[in-house]
Amino acid sequence: MLCSMEDHSKQRLSIRIKGERTMKLVKRFLRDESGLESMEYAVLAALIVVGLVAILTGLQTEIGKVFTAVQTELQNAQPAQ
Repeated sequence: MLCSMEDHSKQRLSIRIKGERTMKLVKRFLRDESGLESMEYAVLAALIVVGLVAILTGLQTEIGKVFTAVQTELQNAQPAQ
């Protein structure tokens, strides 16, 4: 099925208009700074959580050793008379 030149022109115009609208939306989105602070706080909170996980993972062995030592001392303790 062959399309007429007019159909091609309409189709190209439609694509161009949609592209222009998309570019306007993208430009407006990039200029819009509302909500930026909340995004910065979310990133900061995520970094804090990652840091805490890293620290606690590193301390996990040491904390386990302390609890094992306390448990051993309690098991070996002589009852008071």
